[in-house]
Amino acid sequence: MLRDYGVPPSFSAWKDFAEFFENTRTAGLTAICRDLHWDLRPSPG
Repeated sequence: MLRDYGVPPSFSAWKDFAEFFENTRTAGLTAICRDLHWDLRPSPG
């Protein structure tokens, strides 16, 4: 189950988050990063 709220899981590197997000997008769980409602959202900026 995707936990898209609260504290996000720990990612060691940006590529780990990118892979996680791509997997959720491919599965149809998210379309854009804003679909994740974590207390803190990773950002490439």
